[in-house]
Amino acid sequence: MSFLDAILLGLVQGLAEFLPISSSGHLVIAQNLLGVQQASIFFEVFLHFATVLAILIYFKKDILAIKLTEIKLIIIGSIPAAIIGVLFKDQIEVLFESVVIVSVLIIVTGIINLITDRKLNTLEKTSESKLEHPDVKEIGIKEVLIIGIFQAFAILPGISRSGSTVAGGILQNIDRVKAFRFSFLMVIPVILGASSLQLIEVLDSGIGSLNFGILFVGGLTAFVFGFLSLKIFEYVIKKARLEVFGYYCISLGSLSLLLNYFVK
Repeated sequence: MSFLDAILLGLVQGLAEFLPISSSGHLVIAQNLLGVQQASIFFEVFLHFATVLAILIYFKKDILAIKLTEIKLIIIGSIPAAIIGVLFKDQIEVLFESVVIVSVLIIVTGIINLITDRKLNTLEKTSESKLEHPDVKEIGIKEVLIIGIFQAFAILPGISRSGSTVAGGILQNIDRVKAFRFSFLMVIPVILGASSLQLIEVLDSGIGSLNFGILFVGGLTAFVFGFLSLKIFEYVIKKARLEVFGYYCISLGSLSLLLNYFVK
């Protein structure tokens, strides 16, 4: 792997991990259609840890002020993804080998973004017209379980985890900022757990030769752009502009399908 490959993969991982466009889907397309060299599993795990570090720093105040009740809700919300991940691990990994499936699922992510955007805009118009505004829900066990199911669905390559979980909150009339915040607090144990399991498997089978320069460059790129993508996504949520990501995902998925068809 070259330094350019490491930068490109770190950039894709950092931006796409937290924006509602699916990092896994982008990595599959980049590796299979754009000629970017496939990363080693250890390199991918390292990138995931780099993006988790971005979350920890971005939400440091929220994490330091977190309450026991929220910790319990985060654990409950992580259960559906953990169950699906363990039971269907092998079947899900096979999906990563199909550019067609990933492209279709990226289009689904685009549709999710458009639905969420419409919900946000409907709430804004309702509020501006001074009509009765829907009750804003607090995040309880029922709400967090639904968000957790959305997160479990996002295990599929091409489905955005951030887009799905934020949608799961907003579609339940949870305040958009609270939905954004909780979505990323909830992802911390999921990414750490999944990455730790991958790391254990890699260590058991041997990590091979390592280029620490490439690891550092890729990790730093993923961290910087991961932090940037968090700021962008929070701004977009507040301004209700998710349709941009919706049309982008639909366009990317469609283009990927066309390229795959003609290449074949």
